[in-house]
Amino acid sequence: MTRTMLLLVLISSSVTYGKAQDKNQGKIEYEVIQNLHAALKPDQQQFKEMIPETVTDNAEIYFNGTKAKLVAKKKDHSSEEDGVKLKVQSDQDNVLATYMDVNKTYKLTDLGGGKKELQLQTHDFKGKGLGKAGSRTRNILGLTCREVIMDGPGSKMVLWIADDLPFTGGPMGIPSDKGAILGIESKVLKITATAINYVPVPVAEVSIPAGVEVKEKKDK
Repeated sequence: MTRTMLLLVLISSSVTYGKAQDKNQGKIEYEVIQNLHAALKPDQQQFKEMIPETVTDNAEIYFNGTKAKLVAKKKDHSSEEDGVKLKVQSDQDNVLATYMDVNKTYKLTDLGGGKKELQLQTHDFKGKGLGKAGSRTRNILGLTCREVIMDGPGSKMVLWIADDLPFTGGPMGIPSDKGAILGIESKVLKITATAINYVPVPVAEVSIPAGVEVKEKKDK
């Protein structure tokens, strides 16, 4: 009896230790819902009946320690009505991947003609933080996320940030002063982490590719 009980304790301790170690690296899957109607400008309202109210895409973040790589998994949302073709596009369509490491963001951009460029942004929060701390918390995939509110022109964006993950930043290439972004809510955008798998991720996978020119941009 005593030997059996001791063996079970040792196994339990081993499993717990292994799970804790796994949280340093893994893959997070996101669902990205864009409200196209809410994004229309006053002079674009005539297109409301020609496009869907919302479109859904996916994104993935791979991370190892403080390094992370974001890859958008966009679908073709083109439509045609009465001979008029509409295609949903954004200024991020030519971004192949986004690399994040502490307060730096590198966007691997397709310049066309086989040329690529890494656009570097260094984020200096100057002790002010990312935004205003909210009073709510939210559980996403078993992780407690704190609320951060970012005010924008005419709207606000709510971020849900988990401090238990080792990297900073999140989907859409949005930076974070601390913690990983697992949820984003605004008038035109709703992003939620739908799965997290603590699997081995090679450091090379989340490091910027060698041989690509780096062009630095000033943080806004």
